[in-house]
Amino acid sequence: MSRIYVLASLPPGAGKTTTALLLERHFLGQDLRVACLQQNKGGQSDVHTYLSAGCCHYTVPLEATKSREAFERWAPRGGYDVLIMEVTYPYTPFGAPYLIPFDAFNEVVPFEARADWKSFVFTKTLGYWKEYPSDTNFDPTELWDTVHDRTVQTIVTKIPSPLDGPASIPGGSSIIRRGLSATPSSRG
Repeated sequence: MSRIYVLASLPPGAGKTTTALLLERHFLGQDLRVACLQQNKGGQSDVHTYLSAGCCHYTVPLEATKSREAFERWAPRGGYDVLIMEVTYPYTPFGAPYLIPFDAFNEVVPFEARADWKSFVFTKTLGYWKEYPSDTNFDPTELWDTVHDRTVQTIVTKIPSPLDGPASIPGGSSIIRRGLSATPSSRG
């Protein structure tokens, strides 16, 4: 199985797609075969961005999230060395399942939201969820622990000036300049 890098965050503007494209370019520079993946979501607005950049792009169906084995059965064939998967709204019922097959993921946090990321997530997710009247009582705090019940590596994007090294984020995480998590899963 290919190495898989999972990037998760809230749209718009967190930097997931930019991070995925930079990571794809990095691995291509190492002569590795790379495919970019996204969850199946309405609109697919980033597909154009990926295809314009010349990426091999695949949309992951919900059925592939049942287990690691289901994901591996679905995963694109073609000798890819690296898969980069982007998950949008990981704290909602349609985003969280895409993290289930993995023991680790990279959480993309914009610099301006880093001080109180959890509150930012809840406010932004609730604002988005109001557009779905089928479940107006949805509470993203219910999924926070489920999503964070795995290794989470924080990637802070849109930093206004270069860092000399990792810096602390409230809550014990650190700002990561390089070294994304790519770990196989034993989740079933």
